[in-house]
Amino acid sequence: MNVFRIPALILLSVLLALAISACDECRSVKCANGGVCINGDCVCEDGIARPFCTLDTCLEASSCVNGNCEYGFCVCDNDWSGEACDVRIYKNHAGGYFGGYSCNNTYISTATLELSEVNQRDSFEFFETDLNYRYFAIFVTIDSFYVPLQLVRNAQPFVYLSGNGSIREDEINYDVFYETLYTTHTEYTSCAFEGLKR
Repeated sequence: MNVFRIPALILLSVLLALAISACDECRSVKCANGGVCINGDCVCEDGIARPFCTLDTCLEASSCVNGNCEYGFCVCDNDWSGEACDVRIYKNHAGGYFGGYSCNNTYISTATLELSEVNQRDSFEFFETDLNYRYFAIFVTIDSFYVPLQLVRNAQPFVYLSGNGSIREDEINYDVFYETLYTTHTEYTSCAFEGLKR
């Protein structure tokens, strides 16, 4: 009888060891960079659970367009967002700007320029309230824009314009070129507008 008890005890010990090791979810998990395994998951030094806490697990070097890959996720540079850091963040400069126009280096007038909310993240609309002109602009960077050559809505006679400028916080600087088409002639006007948000 003692002969049968010894193998039974060995078998019971092996089964018990297997059961204990199966319960230890962290036994085969190796966490890098100071991470600690808790319930089979690596909790990294910053307190966030990530696979193995490795610093760079992005599969492609170009997967973070404007940022760096850390722990398998893109950490974006300033003014960028999205999973691949490929979506520029534009500030919303909507509102009225009061300032002065200087045209052809001789004529100066005060005016209000209204800006709409940023549309589709990269464009907005101008509304020159004094002339009732509406047209659009496109951001080049987060604080500079250009106005592509376009026919102004609501303009009589026909007016084409183009321009460029910068906008920071509550200030806008804008150079615009008007081409006014009269029945007998065409008039060209170059203006600069500087204004502060009301």
